[in-house]
Amino acid sequence: MDLSEQPLETETTSPLVSESEIGRAVSVDYYEAGIVSDELRAAFDLFVGYWIVLVLSTLGVVTNSLTMVILIRQGFRDSVNVSLLSIAVWDQIKCLAGVIFRLHGPIRLVDPVSGVIWENGSRTYLVYLPIFAGYVSYGLATYLSIERCLSISMPFRPSSVRPWLSRQLSSYFTLENRLQTFINLTNKRPQEMRQVELRST
Repeated sequence: MDLSEQPLETETTSPLVSESEIGRAVSVDYYEAGIVSDELRAAFDLFVGYWIVLVLSTLGVVTNSLTMVILIRQGFRDSVNVSLLSIAVWDQIKCLAGVIFRLHGPIRLVDPVSGVIWENGSRTYLVYLPIFAGYVSYGLATYLSIERCLSISMPFRPSSVRPWLSRQLSSYFTLENRLQTFINLTNKRPQEMRQVELRST
């Protein structure tokens, strides 16, 4: 008997992923579902993503510059001035990165190709800098607030005890915050990869 004449046996196997699981795993894109139009989404993205963030970042650069000038003119007699200056410097770095990255909006009005080139080039170098600068600013603000709280609650303790205790507490709160962020990111990443795999099938 010729092998080409034999009927092929087909196995009916259950799919690896059921339709209900696909429905639960794939997130709904509202503008693709027709709830929000593409024009409205593009206008909102242009208004908020480009102009509002650009204006706020520019205001942040100006106000942080004024804060740094005032703190430098006051001198560094107190540790509070040093902590506030450190917070202002890191916030200035974050705002400068925001201004540099968001310049692709105005550039795109003049030359769309140059705007896309600016966006892609600056995204490579500046995407994680505001996140890192924000974490450093949060850590410094935590240290400063705990130090002020301890100096008010324990005014007659020796001055060597308060900085040690404030460093320990601020290190604990900062590390706890970073650990929580890391856990959230590691849990979110496999879900996003699973959604991408389900969309590609």
